[in-house]
Amino acid sequence: MKMKLLLCVVLLSVATAVDSIPDLSSLAAALQGNSKLVCTGVSTPGLSATCPDGYIPTTCVCTKGCVSWSVQRENTCLCQCPNVDMTTARCCKVGY
Repeated sequence: MKMKLLLCVVLLSVATAVDSIPDLSSLAAALQGNSKLVCTGVSTPGLSATCPDGYIPTTCVCTKGCVSWSVQRENTCLCQCPNVDMTTARCCKVGY
């Protein structure tokens, strides 16, 4: 399941990079039976935002014009700029 989720994340990243996002629900269903991609957003004050258990960050958004971020411990977005006051993580998993 982790490999399938990783594939979804890679495809989402590529699609976002070229500004054409495919129907991710049908992509997930094609990967395994009637599975689906389930996503949620998490916003927290400060430099980091952690996804719920079972979800991984597919992208991060930092305030104050910061565009430098990384994923830590496979589930947390960490902004790399000082003075960031809010961090948002887009978190996804393959659901059944």
